[in-house]
Amino acid sequence: MYKSESEIRLVDLIPPETLQKIQDSFSKMARMASLTTDENGVPLT
Repeated sequence: MYKSESEIRLVDLIPPETLQKIQDSFSKMARMASLTTDENGVPLT
């Protein structure tokens, strides 16, 4: 996949610690495990 220099990633906007808190809250609310990954499937949290 081609990425332009102006492309912004989620971790550029939200610190990984905050992403982890959001993921934990979602998992608790939905009562299911979740995983946040980048566009290549690499876990962010």
